Amino acid sequence: SIDMTREEFGRLVLQCRQESGMKMMDICVALKTLPQAIYRVELGKFNTNTPFILQLLKALGYNLTIDGRIFKTEKALAKWMKNRRGERSQSEVGNAVGLNYQVIGKIENGQATMMLDTLLSVADLYNSKISIKQITK
Repeated sequence: SIDMTREEFGRLVLQCRQESGMKMMDICVALKTLPQAIYRVELGKFNTNTPFILQLLKALGYNLTIDGRIFKTEKALAKWMKNRRGERSQSEVGNAVGLNYQVIGKIENGQATMMLDTLLSVADLYNSKISIKQITK
């Protein structure tokens, strides 16, 4: 939904994991990570980086969507963020989401990793709907 919290996003990820039927160890092997990293995302207790979230969703058989458009890479998310900004300055967007303009610029140019909180704040700023859709075979 619009104005999604980290906890709400985490619950969606948990639901995806449960629906996938995958065993936690198989997910961990696929992502070369520990169960704690996945639980942190699901509980919304940690501001996870978007590349990890995209990898996790892909491993579960899901894609991140914003306003119905599928995003598979951090580069695509950064391009969306830059395009969505339009005529607004990086300072304007940064002030609205709690980051300085240099960080916004670095995210847009692929020099910095976008974190989940930033993604959620930017989506909220633009009244964009984040959802998770199962990858159709």
